[in-house]
Amino acid sequence: MSKKKNTIGFDLDLSGRFCNGSLCFEGGKIKKSDENELTTEYSLENISEVCVFAGVGCGSMEMRKNGCGDEDNILLCRFSMTCMKQALEFCKMVNAYLKTGEEYEAEFDDGRCPNCGRPMLPDTKECLMCAKGSVVFARAFRMFKPYYLSVIRISLLLLLATGMTIVTPLVQGKLIDKYFSGLQSVPYQSAFGGLLRAVLLLVGVYVGGIVLGMVSTLMTAKTGCAFSHEMRYRLFEKIEQMSVSAVAKHTTGELIHRITRDTEFVMNMFVSDGSKLLEKAVTFVVVLGILFSIDPFLTLLVLLPVPLAVALFVRTNNTVRRNNMLLWRTGAKETSALNDVIRGIRVVKVFGNEDSEIKKYSAVSGSFCRMSIINGRFWALFVEPVSFIVGLGELLVLLVGGKMVLDGRITLGSFVSFNLYLAYIYSPLKWMSGLPRRLSQAVTSLLKIFDILDEKADQPDLDNSQKDFEPGDIEFENVTFGYSPYEPVLKNIDLSIKQGEMVGLVGHSGAGKSTMINMMIRLFDPDSGRIMLGGTDVREFDQRLYRKNIGVVFQDTYLFAGTVLENILYAKNDASFGEVINAAKVANAHEFIMRLPDGYNTVIGENGYRLSGGERQRIAIARAVLRDPKILILDEATSALDPGTEEQIQQAFGRLVKGRTTVAIAHRLSTLRHADRLVVIENGEIAEQGSHVELLKKRGIYYSLVMAQRQLSTKE
Repeated sequence: MSKKKNTIGFDLDLSGRFCNGSLCFEGGKIKKSDENELTTEYSLENISEVCVFAGVGCGSMEMRKNGCGDEDNILLCRFSMTCMKQALEFCKMVNAYLKTGEEYEAEFDDGRCPNCGRPMLPDTKECLMCAKGSVVFARAFRMFKPYYLSVIRISLLLLLATGMTIVTPLVQGKLIDKYFSGLQSVPYQSAFGGLLRAVLLLVGVYVGGIVLGMVSTLMTAKTGCAFSHEMRYRLFEKIEQMSVSAVAKHTTGELIHRITRDTEFVMNMFVSDGSKLLEKAVTFVVVLGILFSIDPFLTLLVLLPVPLAVALFVRTNNTVRRNNMLLWRTGAKETSALNDVIRGIRVVKVFGNEDSEIKKYSAVSGSFCRMSIINGRFWALFVEPVSFIVGLGELLVLLVGGKMVLDGRITLGSFVSFNLYLAYIYSPLKWMSGLPRRLSQAVTSLLKIFDILDEKADQPDLDNSQKDFEPGDIEFENVTFGYSPYEPVLKNIDLSIKQGEMVGLVGHSGAGKSTMINMMIRLFDPDSGRIMLGGTDVREFDQRLYRKNIGVVFQDTYLFAGTVLENILYAKNDASFGEVINAAKVANAHEFIMRLPDGYNTVIGENGYRLSGGERQRIAIARAVLRDPKILILDEATSALDPGTEEQIQQAFGRLVKGRTTVAIAHRLSTLRHADRLVVIENGEIAEQGSHVELLKKRGIYYSLVMAQRQLSTKE
């Protein structure tokens, strides 16, 4: 996709006509260029804000002057809704400069191909319309290399099966000329005996073809399953290795679509179509040779319409690609919508929105259906006429060949054999007429698969990453981080957490507390500064080893659709049943687990929907306890517990945190009263830190938070 630093495009001029313009933010100024390459500069000295306004089908961007009304706004540009997203991000970047005086650098994705200007598929690095199929397939063939021999074997079996039936027209032609044409007088007994032998021969041919076909079908299924399994495994492995931010760029439904449907398209192309392509091509060449041996002139008549059909397919290549691109997009949306609704079915039920969701899914599914119909209509209106054009050769043969029989230039048996062989010629041609459609679908799917496989790790392990883990002090050294460079969530954080210390992070929602613990876990890396553990930058540790020594209980507990035992064992697969029970007792979960129908073997359903919120959270706590981590991170770990259970959990935590470095977040400040130190985060910065008593004496942000909660408790 086209990306330029601090530059976005717009597609409407001030009067609303289509144009090709751009806005660039540089040196404290906005530079506007139109399609005639005329540049206008706007200074931001007296500007208070840059705003985007959405209209009907289009939007506009304006600059507001200090102390002036709306009538004094400066209209920068207009744009269609396709440019809305990047226009909003551009405004955020400029407004961040107006607020802080710091100029940020950002790349804006306009969602269009830099070569042809067409919209690209979401999160695709290569344009489907510009992609060279030969390059895409060359890479795919390298990936398919281990399966070459299997496909060749399948093709040989198909060739043998077809080769056995190829003799049928020759036998039939010989029978006609010898016994039925009336040109030769053969005794009845001899004629019937010859006919019987020919029929027995054909029976053997048919049986042999059926057996070979069955074997080839079984081999095709085996090879196809192996290839699709490998592709799905590689895709899933890559997704598992991607960072959280990289995965977040894609919807769950889209990723599922790539792993399931796209791999299926590619498998069919390489295994099923690949083996048939070789078989059809060889059959075509062999039968063509037989036809030339019977009569060269009639063979040329058969081939006469073929170049016209090939030319038509070449001319429609772009249309085929565009249709497949739109079909993929609507199919991915349907999968995403289905995934979202099924995962959120309880929310749908609670709010009684079944009818609304049915309508939404019907609309998305309807779009996919309409696109499929458009695609099908195109092929119905294109392939069938092309098949008719190719079939004109058969009519020419019937006319010209029939006259040749009447003139005695060719025998009746040879003419019948020739016509029977036409099926062997037109069958490959008609099969190949659908090949461009399947090739285009495969290219689309391969591009989406390669996009995932080529995703560069934004948090890679170093070549010499440390394999030994020793606990120590955690230190934030001037850490700044933002999900976009012009919207920092954390700003210049300096914080030292001693080994074995329990530190509580408090503050208003959105202050940056969860971001800090996500960076401790190394789900994200700092934009600047570094996080140290025992004097070593955490980026120098092997990520898996590092995270295995961290126990985490998130606010949003996620449980897998298995048993209670499997969910607790997820933290330590080789733990004994006794260790699981001890961990559950520490988390105050053992008693309620034993009351479940099958105890620890109770299946809890997707995300533990059969359990209450408090029960799910206690299983998550038991999971963290079982890991026996060096570092413990608690993100609102007791938020779903009733006061009585919370007190018991607090006692368990008191035993658990001894000798461990613990970082905890809690909006219910009473749960952090035993922390060694409290750190107050406000607007991404450390505002206060100290013990519970010390911060109350300061009467600052922490004091106001405590008082607000006390007033709320008093009212309740």
